[in-house]
Amino acid sequence: ALAPSWDLLQRYRSDPVAMEATYRKEFAALMVKSQLEHPDVWDDLLKMDSIALACYCKAGKFCHRHLVADLLVEWGASKNMEVKLMGEWGDDPGSEE
Repeated sequence: ALAPSWDLLQRYRSDPVAMEATYRKEFAALMVKSQLEHPDVWDDLLKMDSIALACYCKAGKFCHRHLVADLLVEWGASKNMEVKLMGEWGDDPGSEE
């Protein structure tokens, strides 16, 4: 419910720089559809004390998990719930990568 389509991912991988804006737009549309079709998934995430979004992309690199995090903030606001972003593993110079 929170992943890009295989087609979108493959097109992005073929030319990340040229595809980033398209990826953002198409992924946002996929997530709107996901929120409509799977509101329970989004609501269940808001009920958790904390969550970690994971992907094989390296910390600090553009990734769908950043877009999902932003969308969770918006989804929470629509439900009068605060979602606090805490960064990602590797952000702290003392952390392991």
